[in-house]
Parts: sequence; structure tokens; C-alpha cells
Amino acid sequence: MSCSTRPRKGESFERWFARQDFDYFSAREFTSYFNVKRRGVRNSAPPRSMWAKMIPTLRIVDELRAHFGRP
Repeated sequence: MSCSTRPRKGESFERWFARQDFDYFSAREFTSYFNVKRRGVRNSAPPRSMWAKMIPTLRIVDELRAHFGRP
């Protein structure tokens, strides 16, 4: 796991996400769901320990968005 993918001490999800340099994703696409409540269940941000583990999947989806030209 690269040092750049690890969250820095005190770093917000938004700042960490911006450092990952995705072309077709923004942190807002995720953070907008962090406080959504449906059927009595509230979403939350993923634990910091999981952030870097999401990178490989997000890279693939970012490439798919580039290929198809849409979300």
C-alpha cells in the first residue's frame, strides 16, 4: 500500500480522496451518502482503515467511466 494512499493524521475523507487523483470521481459522490438515513438506518463514512483498500476498485470504476464517457 503506497504512502500516498494512506490517510494522513487528521485528514478528512475529502482531502484524502482528492490526493488519489481520480479523473471521473469526486469525494462528494460518496460523502453525500454518509449521513443519509433510510428505513431507520443511517449511513456513515467508511472507517479510515478501509480508505486505502477501496483504491483498486475505484481505479477500475474510474477507468470504466472514462471508457464509456458516463457515470
